[in-house]
Amino acid sequence: MENQCKEKGFTLLEVLLILCLMMAIISIAAPRWGTAKNHTSTQADLANRVLIEGAVELYRLDTGRLPEGMADLYSPPPGIEGWRGPYLRQNFIKPTDNEEGYKLDERGKVVP
Repeated sequence: MENQCKEKGFTLLEVLLILCLMMAIISIAAPRWGTAKNHTSTQADLANRVLIEGAVELYRLDTGRLPEGMADLYSPPPGIEGWRGPYLRQNFIKPTDNEEGYKLDERGKVVP
């Protein structure tokens, strides 16, 4: 009897076929990943704006005036009566721009 030794493994054609299939799947999924991340950042930004503007309204109801800046929502400014804060518990950072936080305009709205 002849001793037959078959090596187990994948042929070059099988490896190339799998690589092509993986590249096709990645090329379909990659654009959707970027779109989902952008949508999530936009929704988080909108939720942060709603929370901040709600805190501004509570500040206005308690003190009778609008805050001069975001810092007034975290700690009481000097000379203000009726402050019942803190109105926010964390410093919000824009999900779309990590270097800059939110700012308020003179009407108490979040600056875009």
